[in-house]
Amino acid sequence: MRRLVLNDGREIRVYDNRIHAGQGVDPGDIEYTQTDALQLLHADGVESFTTEVVGDCMVDAGITEGDMVVLDMRVEPSNGCIVAAYVDGVPMLRYFYRDERQSDVVWLVPANSRKGYKPTRVDGSMEMRVLGVVMTAVKQLWRREFGIVSKLRSQVDGSRMKRLTRPVSAKAVPQFAACVVDPDRRSVVLRRLHSLTDGKRGKEVAMVMRAAMAAGVITRPSYGDVAAEFGDIGNRAGYNRYMNYQFFDDELSPLIAFINA
Repeated sequence: MRRLVLNDGREIRVYDNRIHAGQGVDPGDIEYTQTDALQLLHADGVESFTTEVVGDCMVDAGITEGDMVVLDMRVEPSNGCIVAAYVDGVPMLRYFYRDERQSDVVWLVPANSRKGYKPTRVDGSMEMRVLGVVMTAVKQLWRREFGIVSKLRSQVDGSRMKRLTRPVSAKAVPQFAACVVDPDRRSVVLRRLHSLTDGKRGKEVAMVMRAAMAAGVITRPSYGDVAAEFGDIGNRAGYNRYMNYQFFDDELSPLIAFINA
């Protein structure tokens, strides 16, 4: 464990262990150096720490392998937030949801519509320790790699660049249905969300999505996912702004009750 000192004097702990957002891999031999990107961290001294992400199960949330996430140990996890947690000794980075029907059950939900990741059900028979709630992520960080790790990465990067420069014949289609937490209730959830959003745009659509997240039935959907499923929902900037809007409980409660009925 090391510390990074920001310009304003705050210190952020950097843990050498990685947090897994996918299948476990060997962390290798990597050393990090500080860059200006660290000045953008929303962190608060010793109660915050950073760690690197391994795996791709949170890509739909904008968190990819190699990102550095900043976690706050003081924040109480709530539905829809992203947490780093140990479940029976296994590190995970997932969306956090409490089961509405069973108070002792928590769901840790991945965000990758292109792979077969499944939600993890955590009940009283399992040991779960939440390390912190993700506050932000840094996507660019200079790093030096040594020995065989550097040689292997250069070979992989070269192969990856060749694939990226080939013509692409088809474009991936966003799938809102993949955001539904429980596949068995997918058709019911989609039908109810359609009844709430059809013909609506902007703030009204975002409020329905926020209510569905609070109800624990969907993970956070992107603008493209929602627009592909529900049609004209207004512009991207408006949707993204209202997805971060602080709605009142009396605005969300009737929607949550309808969605969970």
